[in-house]
Amino acid sequence: MSVHAGPIRFPAPPVALRTGGQHRERPAGSLRRLGVGALAALLLGACSHGERDQDGGLPLDLRPPRPDLRLPDLGGEPPDLGAGDLGVVDLSASDLAGPDLAAADLALPTDLLAGRDFAMLTDLTVAADLTTPADLTVPKDLAVPADLAVPADLAVPADLATPRDLATPRDLASRPACKRGTGWAAWRFKYDGSSSARLEAFGLPDSSNWEAVPARAASYSDGLHGGGLEIGGGNWILIRFSLVGLSHINSATLSVFGRSYSTGSSGSYEAWSPLYGSIFAPRDSVSNAWPYAWTSVDYTANVKIGDSPGLTGIRLYAGPSSNDLIINTVELCIDGD
Repeated sequence: MSVHAGPIRFPAPPVALRTGGQHRERPAGSLRRLGVGALAALLLGACSHGERDQDGGLPLDLRPPRPDLRLPDLGGEPPDLGAGDLGVVDLSASDLAGPDLAAADLALPTDLLAGRDFAMLTDLTVAADLTTPADLTVPKDLAVPADLAVPADLAVPADLATPRDLATPRDLASRPACKRGTGWAAWRFKYDGSSSARLEAFGLPDSSNWEAVPARAASYSDGLHGGGLEIGGGNWILIRFSLVGLSHINSATLSVFGRSYSTGSSGSYEAWSPLYGSIFAPRDSVSNAWPYAWTSVDYTANVKIGDSPGLTGIRLYAGPSSNDLIINTVELCIDGD
């Protein structure tokens, strides 16, 4: 902090002074040269007009001034008002910064600080005795006893589970429907304009053994009424397939769509298996009239799970009475999985 060491300047109007009974008026600028000590002495020597001294004489303001209060000659140079009067010593920082403004006095008194009794009391924290005591937990004797749990004998026994033969087969959605009989089409082939069979549907898991061909040369005939492969005179159609991949067969149906190719009699057919022998359609069950019709037989006995693919097949012959057939479509349906 910087303190001005020169004389203090008072902006005041002219002042009338009494010195030695004479009245002299000095400009205010002259008083600026007066020291504070001289000015204070002058003021201490004055009093009100009604005051008297101890001798009962003239009023104090009319008496000549005391010798020790006589003002110096103001006409010459002002007395030396150096640092001894108003210098740095009088206006030092130690004088201006009073002790009552010290940091220690302005700091927050200790009696206003948060007392120890307002701090977080340790007895307000969660005490160990407020936690769930061991005697309030669920006792073991109220827990679910083992004898009330779901016993193993109430679980779904294996013999009540859905049997495999009633379950929906995984590939049922992709298996073709039968045109004749129940279940799904194991295979269905057709002759339409050629002596070569056209496979129309196939639902068996294994197709590696599939074949449908006439044993000897045969012709496509009767195109005017629907047409098909003519078999007669001891000729037959060789059909080979495989049951590998099936786990259960409920039933099987073999069906032929066609007519007897004889003007004087109806006919029938024979389905022969290398493993189980022949299954015959009823005699004259295939009409010689048109339109063509389906003729079916139960073929369940000739298809069994585990049959060797090399011996699984059918020889399809024409039967009595005509022994001559026009075969348009042949189908094997299986109810199983």
